Amino acid sequence: MSRVSKETIEECARNLMFELSPGQAELISEEFDTLYGQLENLAAIPGVDQAEPMTFPFRRHLTDADLRADEPEQPLGAEKALANSHSKIGDQIKVPKVVAHGQVDHTEEDM
Repeated sequence: MSRVSKETIEECARNLMFELSPGQAELISEEFDTLYGQLENLAAIPGVDQAEPMTFPFRRHLTDADLRADEPEQPLGAEKALANSHSKIGDQIKVPKVVAHGQVDHTEEDM
């Protein structure tokens, strides 16, 4: 299994426009080493490669009667959805900006 190097972490941070403080890339690299150690421990469990994936953990314990039928319903109309919002623009719900490029001074107007 290939390891995540300090250089790879720094490159990923630059690509994602994150600024790492000195030593952070090395710390993150050490965390990956811990993760890889845990994965190696899991891989060492006898028969783990032959285990069937558990896509639905309750499949063996539930019957069809335990789950409700999936029945189509009318979606909530825009008028009702907008009535539940305290901030809207036209026929859309206004939400705070969560992604920005560069430094942003958050004001009450942005929220």
